[in-house]
Amino acid sequence: DADKFAVFAARRLGYPIVDVELQNLNFYAALEEAVTIYANELYAYQTRDNYLTLEGADSANMDIENTTVVPSLGRIIKMSDPNIAHRWPLKITVEEGKKYFWCACGLSENQPFCDGSHKDTDFRPTKYIADASSDVWFCCCKHSDNKPFCDGTHKKL
Repeated sequence: DADKFAVFAARRLGYPIVDVELQNLNFYAALEEAVTIYANELYAYQTRDNYLTLEGADSANMDIENTTVVPSLGRIIKMSDPNIAHRWPLKITVEEGKKYFWCACGLSENQPFCDGSHKDTDFRPTKYIADASSDVWFCCCKHSDNKPFCDGTHKKL
């Protein structure tokens, strides 16, 4: 059976060999390399298929061989609505003339202010310059119609 397997393997690998000698170490080295290459190509194919599936593509009906895949390495699910950081506003004492950057995406760990977590989203922070030193209620539900300030929308969410 080893002879039959060697002939079968040689033909499947594209070798124009009619008689394969089992003692030929070059054949076995080529077979081992071909199996490794095939396994790597299969893994790459499955990785592409999985990635396309995560992106929402119908990989079963897609020509994967001719589809260029450019990983974004960002969030796989695009945000259309901001994340609700809190269902209440935060009172912050602001200083006159100071710039504040209000988090619009709701992903910041430094609510209500931006910490750069929006970088993989379409959201951008809102710049606010305090016109007076006072207490300000900043929106944390991110759905206010008076951004960056709270307008009570969080009570309806």
